[in-house]
Amino acid sequence: MTTTQSIKLTIDWRTAVANLPPEVQEQQTQNLYRALRQLPEVEQVDRIPDPEVPDGSMGAAWLKDLLLTKVIPGNLGSLFNTIRQRLPGTPVNFEIEVDGQKRRISMDGVRPENFDAALDKLMKAAKELSGK
Repeated sequence: MTTTQSIKLTIDWRTAVANLPPEVQEQQTQNLYRALRQLPEVEQVDRIPDPEVPDGSMGAAWLKDLLLTKVIPGNLGSLFNTIRQRLPGTPVNFEIEVDGQKRRISMDGVRPENFDAALDKLMKAAKELSGK
């Protein structure tokens, strides 16, 4: 039985929406989070905790406009299509990590019209990182 390697993909659009009100940023994050969780191709979606939560605050604070996903390499296309639909016109930064390897490939400011080329590059990088 062969084990399929998973890709950790960080999706970051903080820079592109920095001028939006925090409530709008949070709503975008929640919408994309829920949409990605519905995809059967996505193994895991996590919000990233804010490392700068003030002492004594109740509960966790989450970073807005930043998600971490875990997906099988061949399923990146569905994930990209969902991002393109939920964040139309928004440049996105992607960072990929394959099976815990410390090497990472980052792609910054990928515009939606360039998602197909970015997807090809991420798939190639995932194959190189996994040694396949």
